[in-house]
Amino acid sequence: MAQKIIDSGLTILKRVGGGVERALGSYREPLFYNAQVSKELLKQVYQAEKLSPPSSFSQVASTWSSILSKATQRQTYAQLLESGQWAKVGVIGLEAYGIFKIGEILGKRRLVGYGPKAQEHH
Repeated sequence: MAQKIIDSGLTILKRVGGGVERALGSYREPLFYNAQVSKELLKQVYQAEKLSPPSSFSQVASTWSSILSKATQRQTYAQLLESGQWAKVGVIGLEAYGIFKIGEILGKRRLVGYGPKAQEHH
């Protein structure tokens, strides 16, 4: 299943790839090599962890409702403090925030803000 998704993604990228390859220039070869290595690594992790996509929408809905119900209970946070798991949750939250910020930087194509606005002529 995962291999099908990856292969279909690669097929789409190959169609679009002509212009992209010309734009990448000398970066093309290392970029494609790293993408292939990442694909193989992710495939091995997927198989080793015996991961599988959710089988139905109800499975996704029940998982999210469980997460949300635990997040609204004070007992959950008390257990985190008592067991010492609060540090692990904090690190995971920080990782999620970092990934979000990296995506934001890539989307804006800038570290800070969207750049100077074009002056409007009245």
